[in-house]
Amino acid sequence: MSVGDVWGVGKRLSKKLSIMGIDTALDLAKQSPKHMRKQFSVVLERTIEELNGNTCLSWDEVKQRKKEIYSTRSFGERVTTPAALKASLITHCSIVTKKLRQQQSGLPSFY
Repeated sequence: MSVGDVWGVGKRLSKKLSIMGIDTALDLAKQSPKHMRKQFSVVLERTIEELNGNTCLSWDEVKQRKKEIYSTRSFGERVTTPAALKASLITHCSIVTKKLRQQQSGLPSFY
């Protein structure tokens, strides 16, 4: 497998690695993780550890909370009164707060 096909290794990094004689995932796996961290980043160190079968991050650590929540519904008919608009907004707010509670997000930090 080409080193450029390894998750987390982009085009620029694969070019730098190729200059160092690291062209395949196996070549990358044989490198010293600590040495590669000093030259590149902690991400590449973890990639090398993962290639060698050492789990660095669990999926729970990778998954981030959503930054936005949407409730996108169209009106079934034209809204012409403030009361109808208010009722619709209340419905959308209810949907959004339910989603917020389900993902246990809480309020944004600026509130």
